[in-house]
Amino acid sequence: MIKDVVIIGAGVAGMTSAIYLKRAGISPVLIEMKRPGGQINFASSVENFPTYIKITGKEFSDKVFEQVKSLDIEYVKNEV
Repeated sequence: MIKDVVIIGAGVAGMTSAIYLKRAGISPVLIEMKRPGGQINFASSVENFPTYIKITGKEFSDKVFEQVKSLDIEYVKNEV
């Protein structure tokens, strides 16, 4: 497995980085020990993000992860 970039942590920032890297033609891999989304998973609501008036943190992270999967970005569940 050869990747251009390894991103440790699949929080919203890590997943967003992977999305932009992939769109730029750079091959990333995301490594996360727990569930994708990081701390946002515990937010009861997210209200300051364009396109969503109100959404739970878990729903938000699920939507970001859907985009990661749709771009065939490799995701590895493991501890670093």
